[in-house]
Amino acid sequence: MKKLAISILLLMCTWVLYACSTSANEEKVSMSSQKEETKSTKTTTVVQEEIALSQDPFLWINERTTAEDIITSLGEPRYSNNGTELEYDNFSFYGEKGTLWFQFNDGFLEEAGFCYEYSNLDTWKSNGPDDKYVPTAEEKHDAQDYAATIKECYLHALGNFTKEIDSNVYYGWSWDLSTDFYWTKLELLTSFDSETPVEVYYAAWEK
Repeated sequence: MKKLAISILLLMCTWVLYACSTSANEEKVSMSSQKEETKSTKTTTVVQEEIALSQDPFLWINERTTAEDIITSLGEPRYSNNGTELEYDNFSFYGEKGTLWFQFNDGFLEEAGFCYEYSNLDTWKSNGPDDKYVPTAEEKHDAQDYAATIKECYLHALGNFTKEIDSNVYYGWSWDLSTDFYWTKLELLTSFDSETPVEVYYAAWEK
């Protein structure tokens, strides 16, 4: 009888040890899988960020950029006006779409901008000249997140901003991209009560 009890006890101990071992192995596999998934997510995010940076014309345009340079890089615009103004609708910019425009003086780039509008603005109908579109709380939140994304990308690409703009209309960041002959600026302008809550603005002037 004692031998039977000892045998049963040994069998139970063996089963418990096997169960613990299996559980530990499964946990290791699960943790390894989670690490790989986290690594994959980080890699994807970095790749997406690099792609977004490479598709941002504000990171390579300058006061010597011509209309031909823009068209070669971005394709034919929706609107040209004999090459003095270029306009691209539904331009993909850091995960959202908006209007991208360029203005030239004497053949060289003078101003440029990107305008992002609230998503429901397309289907909204005005009831009069004084009627103003009122964005939803979700739209405002999305626009704020979008502006934060662009800001982080620019801080990553260009370093810290040199000037903050704080007024009743805009709050943004400005970088001094000066050369010997021109003073240029790039600003991220946000106005979440406006129909175009997020804008990027570039300008170049002779010193």
